[in-house]
Amino acid sequence: MAIENVVDITGLDQVEVFRRLYNNARPQGLGFLHFIPRDMTPEEAVDQFTLDSDYVNGRVMKIRMHSREGQRNEFVRFGWDEEKIAENLPHEQVTYYFDPWLYNRDNGAGEAEHTIDNMRLELNIPVAPLNVDGNPPKDEAL
Repeated sequence: MAIENVVDITGLDQVEVFRRLYNNARPQGLGFLHFIPRDMTPEEAVDQFTLDSDYVNGRVMKIRMHSREGQRNEFVRFGWDEEKIAENLPHEQVTYYFDPWLYNRDNGAGEAEHTIDNMRLELNIPVAPLNVDGNPPKDEAL
């Protein structure tokens, strides 16, 4: 069974994903007291990149970094059911991922996916295709 809300970010620069999600995020609640009303620069993203973020400069992020193995490591997971997500990822090639539920809850439906899709289009980095059974295509040359 595949989890529908897992967003594959394999092949994308971690800090750049963080920066783009930040730039798309909204200030919320008391975050308005710390809100910086401009986009984060690439240099600032390197300085502010962290494994766990709730709010960054007043913007709600709800980021927890994970790899496919579920260890805090390479990139993003939004949400809290890590073991269920890691066990049910759609295919073996997905190494870095996130569940966008908390980000989307606070920033708008589909906003995390929209941000990552735009990044992939701009950088021409496709998502690995899946077969009907949810597995990556087999390399026929092997």
